[in-house]
Amino acid sequence: MVHAEHLEMILLVDDDDLVRSVVKRMLEMKGYGIVEACNGQDGLFRLQTGADPVDLLLTDVCMPVLGGRELAEGARKLQPNIKIIFMSGQHQEFTHEDFGDEKIAFLQKPFSPAALINEVRQTLDCQRRLAATA
Repeated sequence: MVHAEHLEMILLVDDDDLVRSVVKRMLEMKGYGIVEACNGQDGLFRLQTGADPVDLLLTDVCMPVLGGRELAEGARKLQPNIKIIFMSGQHQEFTHEDFGDEKIAFLQKPFSPAALINEVRQTLDCQRRLAATA
């Protein structure tokens, strides 16, 4: 049995219940803690009221009420070091320059479980490398 010093927490935000449910299961099977939200406004609320800090924000880009980009801006005000992965089914290229931050990644929907887990791990590990060099 693997014992972790800190259960890595992910805030998963997607307005599609099925996508959110499937992604949540994939991440929980790999040992991540998940906080769910159905839109950006709900995601910000969960960040504001959560007892523990979130390590990673995994959010859809296009959502009603409050989109992923606006959510990311609000999340960074609450937790400046939070890592972010945007997900989208829209066929467009995103680069780090689009968001102005190396700690932001992008996943094109649909993605495989392996692609999701790999991107989450790389993004979280990026945080550790940045902290180690600071």
